[in-house]
Amino acid sequence: MATALVDLDNRIVTDEGEVVAKYELLEEFAMRGEPLFRHKALDHPDVRFYNARNGNRPDKAIPIWHPGSPSAPPNETYAWAIPPDYVALDVFARVFADAERRLGTNPPEEYLNRLADELDMMSERGMLDFLRCLIYVLDTLRDRGVVHGVGRGSSCASLVLYVIGVHRVDPVAHDIPVTEFLK
Repeated sequence: MATALVDLDNRIVTDEGEVVAKYELLEEFAMRGEPLFRHKALDHPDVRFYNARNGNRPDKAIPIWHPGSPSAPPNETYAWAIPPDYVALDVFARVFADAERRLGTNPPEEYLNRLADELDMMSERGMLDFLRCLIYVLDTLRDRGVVHGVGRGSSCASLVLYVIGVHRVDPVAHDIPVTEFLK
């Protein structure tokens, strides 16, 4: 049974990695006139009422997340809202290119091995699309001169996230195992 890993004011992140809106967040979206059917919600009587009132039409209904449900929609129905260049991005090549930019032209073997291992683990967990989206966001922030975080939480245990610029904590230098990130 899934539990809330992170409990925020208006949404939670479950232990399956699913971001789920609380009813209050959907209320905010409704007040702003945002379409609600783009968001997943916790099972709530008001959400079920909203769906029933709209005839449970897929184009209007708010998807309800239930414990034990998959952590993401099937690939054929889930489109990342990123430019086509990023959708087709070779994540492995990009990460190793970023490693050379961040660590110098000849990164130590220890770093290259850890990067390869982390990328394999992330690939096995189906995280490459997430990395593509993250790289797009980071590139956009850099292009616009927006300052972003220096590092927080378990992300600092990932060398991949370090070299693409998510944080500024070198996990190899500080002997932080990647298992802290992949828990």
